[in-house]
Amino acid sequence: MKKLIFLFIISNFGFAQNTIVSYTQDYFLGNNLNCPSENNEAREMVKNGIELLHLNRDLNPKYLWPTVDLFAKAVMKDQSFCDAYFFAGYTLNLLKQYRETYAFYRVADSLSPKPFLLYKLNTAALCLKIGRVEESRKFFNDITKHFPESPEGYYGVALTAPMIGDYSNGYKNIEDAITIYKGQSKKIGKEVFFLRAVLLTLDKQYENALIAFEDVRSPFTKDINYNIHYSLALLKVSELKNDPKMKKEALKYYKKIENPKDIPDDVRALFKF
Repeated sequence: MKKLIFLFIISNFGFAQNTIVSYTQDYFLGNNLNCPSENNEAREMVKNGIELLHLNRDLNPKYLWPTVDLFAKAVMKDQSFCDAYFFAGYTLNLLKQYRETYAFYRVADSLSPKPFLLYKLNTAALCLKIGRVEESRKFFNDITKHFPESPEGYYGVALTAPMIGDYSNGYKNIEDAITIYKGQSKKIGKEVFFLRAVLLTLDKQYENALIAFEDVRSPFTKDINYNIHYSLALLKVSELKNDPKMKKEALKYYKKIENPKDIPDDVRALFKF
């Protein structure tokens, strides 16, 4: 089940990266690099690599590989050029070479002269993708520490909570993320509220969880996480209110779970019809 939650997390993480402040767009144009190189050849290679990325609009692997090669050559020219490492990792990520991406991202972050939101967010997301959950959490915590005005760090802490098991902490962080998103007048995706509903259930705030699930019903009713956590919330509230009809509804959603063994042990133990 942890793997299933993990897949849900990864598939819905992309929206958060679209909210990074405008300097990121400037960075991807090759402006305001994080640690500019004094090596002319290395700088030219990174410049050309960025231009190739923009020209390759359909992300054709045929042209992505030469782009990686350009960034890698820039690294060879100047091994302290953190931007070259980052762009090499970024391009490898587009090629789904995740292990190699991880190596380049980690070096870029370690060479950065100061905490850099773009590096930490991309590394955190990549760590999730390759199953390094605890490491991902560390980077998300770094973001909340160094960039407290950025909702992505709090959202990331909440994303990792179902796998790490600190549900109350996860719920607190998803609320913090929502508050910041609203304060910045940013559009909040349904997946944020879905995660909030899941965390409310895991934190045993069942009545609040039911209300939260009602707000995200249509997009996620076929998701296994919806069926597990909505069913559990219904069941627990039905017990609280002695409501047989609600209990029957809980069983209906429980039966939609194809394999009950996919439910984590601590959650499965709570299902007693």
